Amino acid sequence: MNKRFPKKLVLDASVALKWFLKPEKGSEQAVFLLESIEGKRVICHVPQIFFFEIANALATKSKATKNQVLTALEIIFKLKLRTRKIDISFLSEASLLSLEKNVSVYDASYAILAEKLKIDLITADGKFHQKINLPFVKLLKEGIVFLNMISRQEALQFVKEQIANKNIVKHMLATESCMRAIGKELGIDGETLKHWELAGLLHDADYIPDIPEEQQGVAVTKMLREQGFEVPDDVAQAMAAHNPATGVAPVAKMDWAIFCCDSLTGLIVATTLVHPEEKLHNITVESVMKKFKDKSFAAGTRREDIAMCEEKLGIPLQEFIGICLTAMQGISEELGL
Repeated sequence: MNKRFPKKLVLDASVALKWFLKPEKGSEQAVFLLESIEGKRVICHVPQIFFFEIANALATKSKATKNQVLTALEIIFKLKLRTRKIDISFLSEASLLSLEKNVSVYDASYAILAEKLKIDLITADGKFHQKINLPFVKLLKEGIVFLNMISRQEALQFVKEQIANKNIVKHMLATESCMRAIGKELGIDGETLKHWELAGLLHDADYIPDIPEEQQGVAVTKMLREQGFEVPDDVAQAMAAHNPATGVAPVAKMDWAIFCCDSLTGLIVATTLVHPEEKLHNITVESVMKKFKDKSFAAGTRREDIAMCEEKLGIPLQEFIGICLTAMQGISEELGL
């Protein structure tokens, strides 16, 4: 898998200044980020105030020479950072956040921009990070991990490259949608919910002849990490635990969610295919429950595993089926049903 998709983030001045000041804590990570921007592996957004903050710090708060200041500013402008101009609406929002969080309007403007773009803000300012206390504001070290984290786009590309059988690819898309819906039902959101989705999308990406059954669910993490991708530990655990042959037992809610819904997606598809219209939107919870009780239908379905949703997730079986059915109906076009 050669293609890496650029990551998008908001960058504040505390990180960029590390590119030019004498070596200090976090300088190597900041330079790595700079190289990622130059190499177009990262698309960086900044508010207009960013340039003034950099110039001010270099000119008045550092021992940089006149030539060093001008060279640094030239480097900054050559990066062609995507700049958000300041208007009354943006400034008002930044001011209100400043009052709420007791941070400067300058710092708040970065957080507002990240919130509007729905991307992460990377900062090297520990005090600001602590005060702002927002999930999308990450310290520089966390940001470097984020750069290597496999994205949904990269995960789907990996799946399609590994798996020739389109029905298996559709199964993984179905599981992803179910994991998203189950997670939301259990109150999971934000970055954690993305992990649930990622586990569903990737869990069978090693379902290939070269991988023995007892390694399916485990090998996928190794394959991705060998390609330089960061796979969260909770995602690796859930993928390994979904396959009883690995010997890895489900522990967390995410593990049990994928363990229970994995086989259910197949039962829902099978129920759809015997319907005269063969369309997911014509399928009801009652029709799936009827097939669930008929053990001769789709005999390979792990019904006992599905039923564990009640004990392990606290979701009644009929409700669990409804959650997954609705999720799959939401991506019926992708599933071709």
